[in-house]
Amino acid sequence: MSEKKRSIILVPHDFTSVADSAVNYAIELCKLFNNELYLLHIVEGGLLESRSSLQKDEQEATAKLNSIVEAIRQKATSLSVTPLVRQGSIFEMIGETADELDTNLVVMGTHGVKGLQFITGSRAIKVITSSSAPFVVVQQKPLPAQGFKNIVLPLDLTAESKTKLPWAIYLGKNFGATFHLFVKEEKDEFLAKNVRNNLAFAEGFFQKNGVQYTVTHDDEGGDYARQVIRFASSKNADLIVIMTQVGRDDLASYVLGPDDQRIVANDAQIPVMCVNPKDDNTVSGSILSV
Repeated sequence: MSEKKRSIILVPHDFTSVADSAVNYAIELCKLFNNELYLLHIVEGGLLESRSSLQKDEQEATAKLNSIVEAIRQKATSLSVTPLVRQGSIFEMIGETADELDTNLVVMGTHGVKGLQFITGSRAIKVITSSSAPFVVVQQKPLPAQGFKNIVLPLDLTAESKTKLPWAIYLGKNFGATFHLFVKEEKDEFLAKNVRNNLAFAEGFFQKNGVQYTVTHDDEGGDYARQVIRFASSKNADLIVIMTQVGRDDLASYVLGPDDQRIVANDAQIPVMCVNPKDDNTVSGSILSV
């Protein structure tokens, strides 16, 4: 693992309280990993909106964002903070900006499935999968004082399932975390064998890197997303780490399945890290080059 020349965490900010929550998470991560912090506000113009109106919206947004940045600088004096205001679609501009900056991590706020914020539910999924950078999606629940101490990793039969492990190891070593593997049970023997192979790989990886972990099997079966959220709540999880999957129709795109979408917008408000796999099954966009 080798350090990148610049280490950046990007936070999309729409001037809501949940975006402030994302900023608070990002500040603590920046302190831990020595990142720069970028705040991004996107001005979305309607088809009939005039150029002068857009310019006014951009000027007002710039003033608001600069005020937020100044407050952060006063609170975290050693942190490098940069405001960005851009025009465009949030579904395209967040991912484009993350890739342009070679962002290590995007921390984004969401109100979950039933929220009224513009980044909500399935719309948030579209933003999350728009970039190769990993996303940490947070809600109103604040970051615990101890950071990410209990991290849940759902483990299934997919090859992508184990490629989140380098991220997990890096977070775990910095937070002194315990990892809780939650293993999806499969009745079909061929599928079950794939799950067992992934579990053996994960255990070997954890043991090699000297981190604490537990293994729990989903013996109940059925609604896996519900079981993951229930399990994470029982462990007082501070973070759930999931993988996006390469889209079937477009190898350059990433998708989240229905279960993963529900996990991201969980009612327990547990933050969720979504990691995009590269074509060679290594991790893209990590805080260190993995």
